[in-house]
Amino acid sequence: MLLDIDGTIVARDGAISPALIATLARMRAAGWTVGCATARTRPAARIRLGELGWMADDGVFQNGALVFANGRQAHASEMPAAIVAAAVAAAQAADPRVVIAIHHAHLAPAFSAVLEDRLLALWGFTAAQVRPFAEGRATPAIKVGMWMPGEAAFSIGAVHAAVAAAVGAQATVFCADEERFVFLTAHGIDKAAGARAWFAHTGRDPRAAIAAGDDRTDAPLLALCGHGIAIAGGHPEAQRVAAVVVPAPPHDGLASELARHAP
Repeated sequence: MLLDIDGTIVARDGAISPALIATLARMRAAGWTVGCATARTRPAARIRLGELGWMADDGVFQNGALVFANGRQAHASEMPAAIVAAAVAAAQAADPRVVIAIHHAHLAPAFSAVLEDRLLALWGFTAAQVRPFAEGRATPAIKVGMWMPGEAAFSIGAVHAAVAAAVGAQATVFCADEERFVFLTAHGIDKAAGARAWFAHTGRDPRAAIAAGDDRTDAPLLALCGHGIAIAGGHPEAQRVAAVVVPAPPHDGLASELARHAP
């Protein structure tokens, strides 16, 4: 089982429902392998999941670019440094205010702006660990994330268009969360690609798997797995490919649907 976190397990700025915590714990105890399929880093996933932090031991992180299986890093898909640098240049030319995060498989991230310690802590890093931005954009990366100050809905469209025009033929470039964010991963890498690597390493059949998500980035994963669960109010593409659509958190739609598969 692979589950998206934000908008699926937990609402924006919300808590995880006790019913979902209990259902997932019961499924894990019954032998289900339960993991994440998230845009977040693994440390940030663990922090955001709280009581369900054990889910970050396995799964797909950084939108499919980083895969952990059986508690160990199993796969990483990197973009060449030249693509990273070209994407950064296009984004900054489109809007100099854009904030850019560059993530690496084995190194601490780099940011184009100084971020608050509180925000870095939510991602599992300290200011002392952050690498200089010039180093980050000159190093192969597993994911680049971009957002505008304030993270308003539909605020990143111009940057998305510029980056897609610059490197869209060489990398996977997509908007997420009502055009609040732009993400880049290596060409052909998305949550479904990461999930295929995860299934291969864990020896499980995606046709017998459950996946849940709410955004456009989750749609390929929902289509890959035998039972895709989309979240009401999420992206229409995710709902179109899912087997079922359930109420969004804080309602217990996901918990109720998973309980049908629990012993």
